[in-house]
Amino acid sequence: MASYRFLFLLAVVGLASAFEIGTINKYSYETTVVVTEKCGFDSDSPVGHSLKASVHLTAIWESPQNALKRLLKIEILNPKLSVSTKSGLKEHTSELDKLSSSPSYILWEDGSPKKIFDDPSEHYTLRNLKRGIASFLQHRKKDQDTREIDVSGECDIIYKIEGNSIRRRKGNCVHSKFDKNLSQGYGVRSASAVHQSTVDCEWKDGKTLTASKCKSTEYVKLYSNAWHRPSMCVDERSGLVLENTGKEAKIFENKDLESVIEELKKSQVGLEEDTLETVLVINEEKQKKRQLKSTITRLEKDLSTESLATVSSVKAFYKLLPIIRTSSAEEILQVLKNEKFVKIMPQILDLVAACATKNCLRAAFEYFDEETEYNLLLERFIISLSILPRPNADFIKQLRVVEETRVYLEEGLKKCDPESEFCTLNYLRSLRNAARPRSARVFLEYALKGGKNALEAVLGLKNIPMHLLPPENQVELLKVFHQIDAYQDRSTRAIAAEILLKQHPNRSVLKSILKSLLDDKDAEFSAFLASKINHLISTDPVLRKSIIDILPDKDINYYLTLAQNGQSSLFRRPMVALAGTNVTYGLEMEMLEGGMLKRSVFDVSFENAAGDQSLLSVGLYASGLGAVAGGDSYEDPEEDSSPTAGMNLGFLDSYLRPYVFFRSTSELMGHAWSGTASEQTPVLQCILSFSDDEKLVVLSNGMIVRGQMRGVLSADAGASAKISLWNRNSKSLVKNDASLLVRGVVTLDAGFVVTQGTIQFSGESGIDFVVDLDFYEAPFTTCIQMQHPDITVKFDIFRSVKIPATDYELKRTKRRIFSIPGRSFAFNEKNDEMCHTLNSNSES
Repeated sequence: MASYRFLFLLAVVGLASAFEIGTINKYSYETTVVVTEKCGFDSDSPVGHSLKASVHLTAIWESPQNALKRLLKIEILNPKLSVSTKSGLKEHTSELDKLSSSPSYILWEDGSPKKIFDDPSEHYTLRNLKRGIASFLQHRKKDQDTREIDVSGECDIIYKIEGNSIRRRKGNCVHSKFDKNLSQGYGVRSASAVHQSTVDCEWKDGKTLTASKCKSTEYVKLYSNAWHRPSMCVDERSGLVLENTGKEAKIFENKDLESVIEELKKSQVGLEEDTLETVLVINEEKQKKRQLKSTITRLEKDLSTESLATVSSVKAFYKLLPIIRTSSAEEILQVLKNEKFVKIMPQILDLVAACATKNCLRAAFEYFDEETEYNLLLERFIISLSILPRPNADFIKQLRVVEETRVYLEEGLKKCDPESEFCTLNYLRSLRNAARPRSARVFLEYALKGGKNALEAVLGLKNIPMHLLPPENQVELLKVFHQIDAYQDRSTRAIAAEILLKQHPNRSVLKSILKSLLDDKDAEFSAFLASKINHLISTDPVLRKSIIDILPDKDINYYLTLAQNGQSSLFRRPMVALAGTNVTYGLEMEMLEGGMLKRSVFDVSFENAAGDQSLLSVGLYASGLGAVAGGDSYEDPEEDSSPTAGMNLGFLDSYLRPYVFFRSTSELMGHAWSGTASEQTPVLQCILSFSDDEKLVVLSNGMIVRGQMRGVLSADAGASAKISLWNRNSKSLVKNDASLLVRGVVTLDAGFVVTQGTIQFSGESGIDFVVDLDFYEAPFTTCIQMQHPDITVKFDIFRSVKIPATDYELKRTKRRIFSIPGRSFAFNEKNDEMCHTLNSNSES
């Protein structure tokens, strides 16, 4: 046993001092890269390229003070390129044949390359290839989990040693030179690039250990977090095999490192010190001079309002985005002021907002600079800005949208005229969109006052991340819930309770909320609150345990607490499941006694491992309709006497100004007699940037994989209402049509060869939300229905490899169609019964 340990220690010491001084280790090296839809080399139609070369690795210096510190010379000789053809990989001429390669030098210490000395004038792919080979041979003395720097950047590394075999696995690499501003924050709308690499090396015994054979397998998988399929994979495999050895004529003895480098510079003047990270060269989008106006003219029909929510509109927007990002501010301003584009100006402003560059912002500011009154286009522009997936840091700084905007909105709120019906609401809604934790105090102030503003205030609190709300706010929220100091709207009380429950309050707060369910004076509120609590405990195990612990208490009647007989309810159900993502829909219905709809909120959300993202939220509200409905027996005492109805719309977590159907009896009568409300009225029309993400991964061979994920969403939402005072019924219709295009591209640009893979999915859809109300006699009947038409989603996969300056290019295309049949969605049982009643009455 002792002899085994001794031999093991000898092997470890030899491993750390690998590569004998003055011995040229001659290797054959080959690396292959392919792009595939599914990760792996088993594709029957690979698209990619391969490099073969001879590699000489020689230790030319050893530190007099530290035998584990050495300088290794690495040379690449006779590199050749092979590319995919219909019959497999075949060698092909390229610019690589003309490139010259000079030796590079790696400072090696205790099994790890610390720095490299090379010539910046050498082609970047050859420089990176040598960095990759140096990283190939990186090792440790024992099993270890660590984080270290190699050719791919700073990575998580796992070492596993068995005898003279070493396995090195890495992932989660971050390159220090990559601009993080190009990446979105992790979420449903962003992209993911999964990277895993495994290197296995065999080391042979001798005076010093030498790597005899190494092989690597690696993949990078790019996909949209919204839909995990289709995905695009970059697969890499490499091999390094020791063929023979030779003797190096020039070695350095009894010298320090600085003297050795100075000596080498006499024959290689351009040598410079650098890190082992790959030399980052990204070929940016070329300036498309003066193409903006002509391209918009060519795509004018696809950008028209009539084309919104179609695939043609999102494709046109996608084509224009890289062009406007490379256009000057003057060129953009000329387009904005061009009278020929007046009809499509809203869509052009959407494009300017999505552009998010300094030039775009400068042109927009100058365009709106002369405006002194309210401008609908300016509001449209701000809406587009609020939904940006990746706002540029400079862009945000110029807009001053963080603290200065919060202060501006709060100051404007103080100046609102009490007689102005919408001033306070608009400022509160703007603060709600900003979702700044420092605004919590302002929201609480207005919530405690009660009234319509209180509802908007608690919605603003709800929009702030729960973990950023200070716990001391619970005292004020409990006052809102229990209507202390001010009478509160039911909706306000319910949302205050929801915020409290999400903050996991203490036992006394939980009991006070549950006790309110025992109050039978307001059955509809109790039913709605019970539904909200049931929903929260279904998704929050901590809250669920706390409530279950309280229910058996003597002063909490278990049965009466959970059993409610009101019609109000809340639920969430799956709509469709697509490749790792659940699309869900939910409905909140608050009813008044007698069956009159008070407030409903319908929303569609993405849910997956990346988080939750609200895609669409449609809220309908009504008040003061008792007299119109034939008396005030069922009127809510907290409501204003003037009949009011309208719609709230939220889109990608941004909330628009309320759309008001009517706000007085005269307006209601006018719509009823003239039928003007029955015409479909646009509420939201826009083309938006859904995704705008970039990833960068460096393969173990030093080649750079650049991933881009861009998505465009085109929406057309409108509403209409048919009201009959004679038949005492109404029908409201909210139509939400949209189209989506998401394209992901992975590119390996080695200069002399370019391999690329593209995934794309596109489609059109719509959701119709219908509310039928019969108020001919009590109890009133309300039927809510939702449906979507047939959906066709197209998946396209493109792969290519080309050699610049030659006629060679190979392309492969695969297309698939995924169909989702149209359907109507069930709500709760009570709603189904009322719909059945309405349909039966209409048939009779």
